[in-house]
Amino acid sequence: MSSATINGHTYTDDNNAVTGLGAGGHRTRFIPLIADVVTVAGQVAANTALTQANKNSSETANSQATQSAASAALSKSAAAASAETARAIVGIPPAYASLIMQPNRIDTDMTIPDGQNAVIFGDFEVNPDVTVTGLGNSCFVGMG
Repeated sequence: MSSATINGHTYTDDNNAVTGLGAGGHRTRFIPLIADVVTVAGQVAANTALTQANKNSSETANSQATQSAASAALSKSAAAASAETARAIVGIPPAYASLIMQPNRIDTDMTIPDGQNAVIFGDFEVNPDVTVTGLGNSCFVGMG
C-alpha cells in the first residue's frame, strides 16, 4: 500500500473507506487530492517569490554596505591627509610612526610622502647620521 499526506490530508491506494482511492474512493477523494496538490504548489510558488525578494533585498544591503565601506576608507584617507596638512601648517612634524624626535632634534631617518610637507619652526638640530627623504612633490622646511 502506498500513501501520501498532502496539505494535512492522507490519501492511499487501497480500499480504505476514509483515505483510499480504490473501490470507488477516487470518485469522492480525487478532486480533493488535486485541490491539495494545487494548494501546495501555490505555497511553493509564494515561498519561491518570497525567497527571491529576500535574496534581492540582501544583495541590495550587501551592495550598500560595500559602498559605505569604500566611502569610509576614502574618508579615512582624506582625514589622514588633512591631519598631516594641519600638522605641517602649525609646525608639528608629520605623524610618522618611525619618526622619533626629542625637543628640537630629529634623531631617526624620515621619509616625507609625496604631496606632503614637513615644516619645523624654531631652533632645531638634525642628527648628522639621519637621512631625510622627500618623495615626489614634497618638501622639508626648517625655520630657526
